[in-house]
Amino acid sequence: MTAPPFKLWRTVVAAAVALPMTLGIVACKTGNAAQKLADSTAPTLEGSVGKCKPGAEASKSLVVEWPMGERAALESRVKQGLVAVRYRNCEMELITNCTVSGAYSYTSVTPKSENIKITNADELYAKIPIGAVKLEGKLERDGQLNVDMVLVGRHEASRYYFQTSDLSGRCDGATHVVTGLSVGAFVFYSGAGADIGISGGVKGTGVETGAGSTASKEILNRDGDAAACSAPSTVAEGETGDLAIAGPPAGCAAALQVEVVPIDRPQMTTTTSTSAVGKMTDTNGVAGVDLATETLDKRIKVMTFTALSGYAIAAGGVVLAYIGLAQNKKYSAESTDVGAAGSADRSKYIAGYTTSQAMLYGGIGGFVLGAGIGLWATVRGNKLRNERSTRLAGLDVAPLPGGGFSLGAAWSF
Repeated sequence: MTAPPFKLWRTVVAAAVALPMTLGIVACKTGNAAQKLADSTAPTLEGSVGKCKPGAEASKSLVVEWPMGERAALESRVKQGLVAVRYRNCEMELITNCTVSGAYSYTSVTPKSENIKITNADELYAKIPIGAVKLEGKLERDGQLNVDMVLVGRHEASRYYFQTSDLSGRCDGATHVVTGLSVGAFVFYSGAGADIGISGGVKGTGVETGAGSTASKEILNRDGDAAACSAPSTVAEGETGDLAIAGPPAGCAAALQVEVVPIDRPQMTTTTSTSAVGKMTDTNGVAGVDLATETLDKRIKVMTFTALSGYAIAAGGVVLAYIGLAQNKKYSAESTDVGAAGSADRSKYIAGYTTSQAMLYGGIGGFVLGAGIGLWATVRGNKLRNERSTRLAGLDVAPLPGGGFSLGAAWSF
């Protein structure tokens, strides 16, 4: 029997050995696509918050839907110092026992009236992202949400950049700081074509339906007395004896709109708490590792490349082992053939048998090594992706269901 030329075998062996390296290089070139696939299986900020995106820029939102208790807490905390909040999932939660370095100063403006009409979900999430989820049903049923308001001034923070080192007290989970709060009076109601008119229908401390009403409506919330908004701002005596504007007119200090900025490297917590719109909290969790998101991104990319390279090596090992097994069976019989003893062909068969064994065991070793590297990098990468998403969204650290970690789009272990 004629043996295959050894040049052909050298080509096959070289191709089998080069396959893992080639796949690794391709994986590196397509790292962005692989990262997108990996990130799509892990919790992300966009997936968590839906249409609400309290990202790296300042975010503004009307807070006219907040209940009375939470509104009172916000107005009270503003007088004491800067306010830290947890802002996620279209919800804002006051961190009442957290102290932030800095203070607010009040600036009065000429009273300004405005009527805001919201007719679709896009407008709702743009104007009132905080609490928009629970308002979608009301908007769909009534066709329109309306805010009539009078603005008389703003509480503005003395600073606009914050790190976790600027926070003290029980600040676990804090993601943003309130840097601006517009105040005045408002009425929030539903109904397409409805027009209450905040200035014409004011009675007592709220807004009543008056002659300005042109359609059926439901008052959802109201705060402040529009009639009081025309009064002078309250003043207080300063340290030097001079009078200075201390706040809005009495009865016209209702919170209308908040402006928040993110805390650089927001704190994480290992405790689990239930968030609600405008809910006050007094958590006492354990702060997590303060690791920059950029560093996490770099580590995730390294782990993704390492995992793909490991699986490529494992795949190459399988191919190499398969070829070695096939050739081992072939040359095993030929190399021990007594009839071929002493012939030149037998030496070639023995050499081929030795080469096939090396390919077989080398392929098995490559598969074990590559699979081990790939699995380790996958587990490590999923941990980092979970930590990254947690840090961006200000979520509490929690393992995936079952205590395992996701592997790709469909595997878990």
